[in-house]
Amino acid sequence: PAAHALVAEARRARQPEALARSLRALAWAERARLDDRSALGILDEACRIARRHHLDETLAELLMSHAAVSQELGRMAVARRDLRTAAALVTGPRSRELDFNQAVLLQNVGQLADAAAIYHRVLSDPSASPRHLVLSANNLALIESQQGRYGTALQRLAQSLPAAAVLG
Repeated sequence: PAAHALVAEARRARQPEALARSLRALAWAERARLDDRSALGILDEACRIARRHHLDETLAELLMSHAAVSQELGRMAVARRDLRTAAALVTGPRSRELDFNQAVLLQNVGQLADAAAIYHRVLSDPSASPRHLVLSANNLALIESQQGRYGTALQRLAQSLPAAAVLG
């Protein structure tokens, strides 16, 4: 309900960036309700708005969200295209989020060595967000366990547990 209200307010105000971002919030709400198809439709609308108004940073964020939902639906080619397009738009700190999203895609398509290399890069980046540090450690531990390196995986998880507890 709150996300719907934000979208309605942004439409009334005729603020394209606010509308695109509020649509993203609504899409995540739909995703949380396990309605990925609705989420994609909403993200498609938000991307159209961002493109039409040349909101490159916002478009990059929307494309990363679209890629994440597409992966959940098994649409890996769409996710890859979204991330490739976002890469041309991302600058500064957002590039770390893009790296993380690319690692997730690589992991999901079985390119474990490439994904692991990106996760290692995220983990060694002092400016990486606590969320991405915890998720990268978790995903890297999954890869390590798939490769039979159980001790390393368990140690990595134990090291990231305090940060994960803080994040909730």
